[in-house]
Amino acid sequence: VSTQSTGGVPQIADMAAFTAIQAELSEIQQQTEAALKEVEVQSNAAANALFEERSKLIAQHAPKNFWSLIILNNDDIREELLGSYDEDIFKAVKDFNVKFLDNGSIRIEMSFNTAENAYFTNEVLFAQRDVDEEMTFSGVDWKEGKGPLTDEEVDAQEERAAGSKAPRDVKGDEGRGDSFFETFFGQPPTDPTEDIDEDESLDEEEEDELAAAEDDFEEAMNEKNDIFECLVEEIWKQLGQH
Repeated sequence: VSTQSTGGVPQIADMAAFTAIQAELSEIQQQTEAALKEVEVQSNAAANALFEERSKLIAQHAPKNFWSLIILNNDDIREELLGSYDEDIFKAVKDFNVKFLDNGSIRIEMSFNTAENAYFTNEVLFAQRDVDEEMTFSGVDWKEGKGPLTDEEVDAQEERAAGSKAPRDVKGDEGRGDSFFETFFGQPPTDPTEDIDEDESLDEEEEDELAAAEDDFEEAMNEKNDIFECLVEEIWKQLGQH
């Protein structure tokens, strides 16, 4: 096929034939994507039916405190993530569900249905992750006097401990302090890069602060992602081993 050059850009003599081929390739790609989407939708629907069947089976044949027992039996959760009052909260977990959602983009959701309890008002706590691994969380609506300590409370307790002859660890009252539920279901910190103007010049101190904030954000999101993987996959594998 002969070519011509226009302004240094190579040209194909028979552009009509070339354009027709490109159009056919694009159509094939679109058909492939549509077919894959349909397969994914059907696969997720089948998985959701099995998720539901599995949940019903557990509800019918498992003990009342089943989820409290099975989740707290996971070494990573029990040894690294539990707060001092989390075991009490887990007693309020009535059900644990996993399902695929398709509201414009495919995502997977895991959720806890919880009974009324002394710690928060949520009836459902959830985490969702899409195909790009972007995550969304329900947040935890802690009741007054419950849940994680605020930064101000931690600072105040550290000051009191520093002035005491018998310093003690910084802890809250009963029902206060770090919690698995806040670590996972709580809203993540804001991505510090979202409001940064690429053309904005930062001094050394500002760059250090930004780098520290980015590290905190990545650490929080990585921890949430690891917990998500554990709850959606590892917990169920653990079930199959008993």
